[in-house]
Parts: sequence; C-alpha cells; structure tokens
Amino acid sequence: FLVLLFTVFGLEANAQSVIKTTDNQCLAPDSPGYEQAVVFQQYETAVACVREGGRLMGLVDANSAPCDLGRIEILLQTGSREAIWDPTSPCQIQQGRWQDRFSGEWLTSTRDIHLAHIIPLGYAMANGGQQWHGAQLRAFITDPRNIVVTAATSASARQSGSPIDWMPANRAFSCQYLQKWRQLSDDYRLPLSKQDEQAMLQLATKSGCNPMLLVSTRR
Repeated sequence: FLVLLFTVFGLEANAQSVIKTTDNQCLAPDSPGYEQAVVFQQYETAVACVREGGRLMGLVDANSAPCDLGRIEILLQTGSREAIWDPTSPCQIQQGRWQDRFSGEWLTSTRDIHLAHIIPLGYAMANGGQQWHGAQLRAFITDPRNIVVTAATSASARQSGSPIDWMPANRAFSCQYLQKWRQLSDDYRLPLSKQDEQAMLQLATKSGCNPMLLVSTRR
C-alpha cells in the first residue's frame, strides 16, 4: 500500500490521497495548494510520500512543530515500511523499526535513535571544515549521504575518529562505510594523507570490499 501510484498531469487527485508536488512537498487534501497542484504524484499515505523524497513542510506548520521535522523525515525514510506517522502529532512516529547501521541491531523506539554523520563533524572541523562558510557547513550537516541511523551508544563509542581509528561492528556495513567516507571526503575537499588512503585500502581488503570503491573522484 506504500507504492507510488502515478504521475498526474492536469488531473484531479483522489479525494483521500497525499500528493507530492514538483518541489517535493507532500500535501494532504486539506493542505494549502493541494487543489491548485497541476503536476504531482499520488500516494496512499504521507509516509509513502516521504519515503519517495517528499518533505513534511506541506503537511505540518514547521514554525509550530516543537521538533526537527528533518529528523522525522529521515526516520520515516530509513525505517521499516510499516511506520505510522500522524500529522496531528508531527513529532512522534507511533510505530516503526530501524536498523542501527553501526551495530546491525534493530531499534523500535525513536528515543533510542541517534542520527550520526558518516564523517563526524568534529573530524571535519579539525581537517579543513573550520574554514567553511555557513551554507557549506549546513550542506555537510544535512547531507543525507552523510547521515546514518544508529543507537546513541554506538555513536558515542566512535567519537570523532576516522576509519583508521574506528570501524562499525556491523561488518555488513563496512564496505559502504568506507565508500561513503571516501566519496564525502572528496566532495567536501577534506584531505586524506597517503598514509590514511593506504590504511583505508587495507581495511577494505580485510573487509572483503572492492578496492575500486575507494578510488578518489577528486579533481
């Protein structure tokens, strides 16, 4: 029931459907702009809309919501498909399951969840990020590629180390972790020494990863 239905051009949405506009706003039938939308995609639920990249701001007044809607969006996108969310209680997800990517364990309470960065903010600040301006810093902090669901205990164990200092206990995530670190360090121009690169290649080999995943794309 969470399947994307179709893209509509100039047709009316089903009376009870949630739509996603071309600017990725999820709108319910009682949302401002719902009736005026011309090009949109229809979903059976708000959760389905968010899982396809939609934003909650069209369903909830962000100024009156006493929580970070961006966090709620990430939890809905990364949680199990049976997640339940109600716009009348926008800061709560009534049901769902999330995998701690660092440990591999499953979490069932959002209170136990910490949204960690693949490249910790402290590491970035100590390796070139201290020169970033506001927009670039915000981009790094909110980049969905750099955000991972984990338990608070897993995040605190890592602190601000690099893959050389700490690797996830969840070996199934090792290759993706190393690849994301390499890509993000390239994209945000964070330096990696030759020693660091060699150490990461050794970690990739030890974890059974394709070493080509760690080839730099920096120009």
